[in-house]
Amino acid sequence: MEYAESIKRTAEKIMMDEDIGLKVLIMKDRLKTSGEPYLFQDLDIEKYRSDLPSNIETIRLYILKENTPSIEHYHPNSIQHTIIAEGGGTVKIDGMERDLKELELIIIPEKVPHEFFPGPEKVVLFSFHTCESEDLIELRVK
Repeated sequence: MEYAESIKRTAEKIMMDEDIGLKVLIMKDRLKTSGEPYLFQDLDIEKYRSDLPSNIETIRLYILKENTPSIEHYHPNSIQHTIIAEGGGTVKIDGMERDLKELELIIIPEKVPHEFFPGPEKVVLFSFHTCESEDLIELRVK
């Protein structure tokens, strides 16, 4: 199976998982009272490892607060593969802005600054990283 297609299919499987759906609801509720622009939770990669390219080491579920930028940052040690499961807005990658489209795979190379700008609804996304969660470095640009 093609690299990008395997990540997309895995994201579709994750979205169909009832346990993940419950996590999304709980996180959306928690985000209402959080002062943070987003919440995230690592998912069990072993459940999906056989479907993924061998370089993917982490899957994170993110809920981004509506109308709230995510904070511009980059990862010096991971290629980020992001799929929007729900919601819309824009993303700025290396200074270039583009619309977020549901189920579109966005690949962000190492060391490339990026920031998400959700629209009027919360954004649910999955990020697949090429390093393990405990090793993932996130550096703010500003």
